[in-house]
Amino acid sequence: SMKLKERYYKSFQEMVKDAKLMKWYKQYTHNNHGTVNIIAKDVHGDICCGVSTSGLSFKFPGRAGDSPIIGAGNFADNRFGAAACVGVGELVIRLSMARVAVYELSKGATVEEAAMNAIESLRDLAPDKGSVSIMVMDTEGNIAAACNWKDYYFWVATTMNPTPKKIACIFVDLEQEKTGEGYHR
Repeated sequence: SMKLKERYYKSFQEMVKDAKLMKWYKQYTHNNHGTVNIIAKDVHGDICCGVSTSGLSFKFPGRAGDSPIIGAGNFADNRFGAAACVGVGELVIRLSMARVAVYELSKGATVEEAAMNAIESLRDLAPDKGSVSIMVMDTEGNIAAACNWKDYYFWVATTMNPTPKKIACIFVDLEQEKTGEGYHR
């Protein structure tokens, strides 16, 4: 309702006037996110993608994140695979990042290539405006993830290997020139 929105906005404005709170807000909201992505494939070959997020803390009134937007924060297509994103939702939305990664799979890219190319798309848009990670799975169950910050991991468990395994994301260094040398494991 409009009254609730107005009350929330007024409360938000009062909170961020406090300099100490503003310092905390800037540090906490941009470095800590609560998004969980799951990509699954059943015995029939059907692929699904689920995303749950708490979003940014003290998000601005009216802000919608990328997680619930099919094609942006998540996308699945039984013909090619699925992708799910974590990070700055505004960037993910502008790039339709999950859909772009699955499109890469449809053109024959490996999961590693699809994930790296999706992160690489940040280079021209906003190379230094925020962190993003993408996890990609193809129809064969091959999985990879890429991100634009170091030392980030994802976990994988399968029916054959139910114990979760920690796997490093492929780091795409957007500060280096695009030579292929910007990718690190």
